Amino acid sequence: MGRLNPNKLHVTFLPGVEADKLVLPRRYTLTHSDITGELFLFIGHDYDRRQISRLYTKLMRDEVLAELVSKEDSM
Repeated sequence: MGRLNPNKLHVTFLPGVEADKLVLPRRYTLTHSDITGELFLFIGHDYDRRQISRLYTKLMRDEVLAELVSKEDSM
């Protein structure tokens, strides 16, 4: 695996989430294109299920889901 090329990373903040304000929980959906090598990161209060329900992603199953929660919520 090579190094991350920041020019191929596309970040989208979903409605209700701002780049400069951290509101928890915050969920991250990462998908990518095998053809172009581009990464697509969606940040929201919930996972971007629209992105992970597309036919291409269903066939490849290569998405990454992550969640940032407060310490109290993780116990």
